[in-house]
Amino acid sequence: MTRDRILTRIGCWRVGTALAAMLLACVASTAPAAEVQPYPSRPIRIVVPFSGGTWVDTVARIVADKLAEDVGQPVIVDDRPGASGSIAADIVAKAPPDGYTLLVGGVFLTTLVAINAPHAVDPLGAFVPVTRWTNAPILIVVNPSLKVATLGELFALARREPGRVAYATSGVGTTPHLVAVMLTQRAGVDMLHVPYVNTNTEAKDVLAGEVPVMFTFTGTVDTLVTSGRLKVLAVTTKDRSAVWPDVPTVAEQGFPGFDVSTWSGALAPLGTSPEIVAKLDRAFDRILQKPDVRAKIATLGLQVDGADPARFAADMKAELPRWKAVARAAGLRTD
Repeated sequence: MTRDRILTRIGCWRVGTALAAMLLACVASTAPAAEVQPYPSRPIRIVVPFSGGTWVDTVARIVADKLAEDVGQPVIVDDRPGASGSIAADIVAKAPPDGYTLLVGGVFLTTLVAINAPHAVDPLGAFVPVTRWTNAPILIVVNPSLKVATLGELFALARREPGRVAYATSGVGTTPHLVAVMLTQRAGVDMLHVPYVNTNTEAKDVLAGEVPVMFTFTGTVDTLVTSGRLKVLAVTTKDRSAVWPDVPTVAEQGFPGFDVSTWSGALAPLGTSPEIVAKLDRAFDRILQKPDVRAKIATLGLQVDGADPARFAADMKAELPRWKAVARAAGLRTD
């Protein structure tokens, strides 16, 4: 074969190869794109920061069962207690922002940051608020032997006996403790804080009159109150509680604007798409409107909230500076 013929054949082969590559590229460009699976297409995990049997865990399971029905996928409740909620928060903060791992958040997210707690996760820097599920007041409870019927009478007693009237909470830096600091500061009274680790022991000592006053979460002493063994002086939310309609608010008793609630709600890792957040918010809204869900939540002493992502985020943002100021007043923060 002559040199010219060899070169001609090589040229034809190169042209043919190029044409084949172009044809393959055209086929690839006209082939349908891989279909994206709609969200959700697999199980969703809801991480709870406290142990099973707590009201937070109970609310999560009520919502999770309904969410599974709503989205047509399994919803797994994963209890990860420890470090006052920080363990669960850290797990979710590090999860992929794909909507398949959610955190049951609570007021602890903002209080832990406020007191510079070890391992606290910055809630606004780590999460996207989705829907606030519930809220509830802190209860201010007394032993009837103290012979006070209102906050005014309690604080009058505290002024007569500065530093001697003791109050119990579930621990230093907890929401009940910070609420007590906030309120006693506004009232200008000095009361003795007695922190507890175990709420059963706390309630037992208050019932015995050893520590006559208690700042506590709703649900912890309900049966003791309804039986008349303890008395609720006030609730800390701006409006009266549907569970305790006859109990006046702190604001009604001389402290206008006082409004503190504990809450639960779903948060997703930062970076979760607005579309997924909106879809979850709509699902949670449908769930929270169901009569059986509302009834179950009411039996826990809680109220359905339903705040959407924007309001939820704004309220969390407002909580942070307030708790920081209270923490400084309590000597729990030095900056």
